[in-house]
Amino acid sequence: MLQAFHICPVCKLPGFREQKLCRHCALDLRRYRSTTIRANGDYTVRSLFAWDQQSPQGLADLVYALKGIEESQAWLELALWMVQKFTFSLKNPVLVPVPGPRPNHAFGLAAALSRVLGYPVSDALVTCAARRQKQLGREARSEVQFALRAEHLCTDYKCVVIVDDVVTTGATAKAAYEALLKPKSCEVWCLMDRRPCGP
Repeated sequence: MLQAFHICPVCKLPGFREQKLCRHCALDLRRYRSTTIRANGDYTVRSLFAWDQQSPQGLADLVYALKGIEESQAWLELALWMVQKFTFSLKNPVLVPVPGPRPNHAFGLAAALSRVLGYPVSDALVTCAARRQKQLGREARSEVQFALRAEHLCTDYKCVVIVDDVVTTGATAKAAYEALLKPKSCEVWCLMDRRPCGP
């Protein structure tokens, strides 16, 4: 009987394991996991990788391969890595992915975390920006704004995890935090933190 195969999102080679990343890439990326926890005023930013100029090309390949993908075994695998590396302190939070064009990779990570942890996912935010994030420069990213969806206007989010794939300047996370009316308990969980790179 033939085994179904898949393509590794990093090296693009086929694999036959249930795990989405091929064995070589999974071992390579595991080696570079460097959980980063940053205090950022009223909330904490937790990332699985610190992505800087010395990082392996596989990290960049992984991010680009997962862009615009919601349903992916790779997201589940990365969510499991995050749960293994992080110590979660929030009690029964709601996971709120940063909004983006559909399919939305931030939603993909949030959905995978929800499967692992059992926390609900809420698409409470909509973007007010006319352009996509990747089209914005560093200064313009600080002007990105989000708003609550109409059905969430009366919701008081007391315990929230904002989910994104990459934190670059931190402006997106801040905009999401403010749009959610500054919840009392809030963290940002992301796959990669690029702020150590500088401008």
